[in-house]
Amino acid sequence: MKKCLLIAVTFLMVFSQTAMAVTFPDVDEDTPYQDSITWMAENGAIDGYPDGTFRPDACVNRVELLKMLLEMLEVDIYGSGYPLFPDTYADQWYAPYVRTARERGTVAGYPDGTFRPAQCVNRVEAIKMAVLEFNDGNVPDYNAYYGDPVDVDPDEWYFNYLDYALSALLVGRVHTASENGGDGFYFFPAGSMTRKEVAEMLYRMKALKDNDATYYTVNIEPDPVEQSPADKVSLIMNEDNTEVTIINDEEVVGGLTYENPHTFEIFEKTPENVYIGVTPWGLGGYILFGGPQELFKLDLDTNELSQIEFEGSFVCDVSPNETMFSYIAYYQSEHAEDGRIVIKNIDEDIYSHFKIPEGYLQVGDVLFSPDNEKIAYAAALGDPENEESKVFIVDLDTGDQTLIDSVEGNVFSIESWIDNEEIEYSYLN
Repeated sequence: MKKCLLIAVTFLMVFSQTAMAVTFPDVDEDTPYQDSITWMAENGAIDGYPDGTFRPDACVNRVELLKMLLEMLEVDIYGSGYPLFPDTYADQWYAPYVRTARERGTVAGYPDGTFRPAQCVNRVEAIKMAVLEFNDGNVPDYNAYYGDPVDVDPDEWYFNYLDYALSALLVGRVHTASENGGDGFYFFPAGSMTRKEVAEMLYRMKALKDNDATYYTVNIEPDPVEQSPADKVSLIMNEDNTEVTIINDEEVVGGLTYENPHTFEIFEKTPENVYIGVTPWGLGGYILFGGPQELFKLDLDTNELSQIEFEGSFVCDVSPNETMFSYIAYYQSEHAEDGRIVIKNIDEDIYSHFKIPEGYLQVGDVLFSPDNEKIAYAAALGDPENEESKVFIVDLDTGDQTLIDSVEGNVFSIESWIDNEEIEYSYLN
């Protein structure tokens, strides 16, 4: 889903159709699960950091795990219109992963209805998600011959998932501790699952699935992960965030340099192009509206990097056919005079302006319809004491605006179109 409010998340992605050697300075022969880490990195299933490190002991948060799971299983994440959780937003990079996982039954959220996307995933949460995703939402039949940890209660919600994973030898045991040198052991189920543990678990689970085995052995290996051309594009920033190197399929294809620190992000991926957004650090509007001040297009066929010119502060959305994009105009620009939402036709260099209803400010999302004929946008009253918000549909041919909903509270995350007419949106209370 292409949205206006984006959190800048930069991944160091090293991809290859025929796995290339990947090394990290903080992973060596003494690092537990080194082979799994290497395989996962070579197949694009787990990323390093912009400084080149892997950080094997760092935790994995809940949405990062979903991304690894769904990409490792080559699941199409862009077809789901399933609702998000109240604390997950369509504006974020993780939205299609959360939608897809929720629709597939991989995640259900916490009793209070939240998902807590940035929270470190603990071991039993990670095991449950992975077991369900690798087994079509079920726990396979198994022979429970493996000794259960002494710190696990068989009546806990996670017991069957953990018991199966241990019985099928799908979880590494490096982190466990023996009980006074006896036969029992502590598993520490509530502890955060580290990056090296996730790499080992997902490697073993994929090997089991690809070989149609009932339990993991070192004699089986997973099949390679196939990536789309857009997934081979990565951004690597220098230490002071003034330069970014753009890599496509292991080849350096360009770069950008600025005098002051900037945020660089992959703003949108399509089968033909990757859009890269650039935002200066310290730009307060970035936190509020969340889009780049500059937009570059990388042509995946020619590796040509070109800038899309516009007179605006924040790019909001790219149309499905990539011929138009929307943004919020600079206050001082000529396009701000007729309205703050601007649509530019890239091919014809034509601008369309849409006024916000009197008293309202455009503080939400702009979203193109799948047929490129309409946009939807969210607006809120400028009076901070009045939290009323509205969602509008604009006909791009006539300019007519139609109010489709009126709600109380701080809304605005427009999530999707329903049959090119209705809009699904979220409450951001």
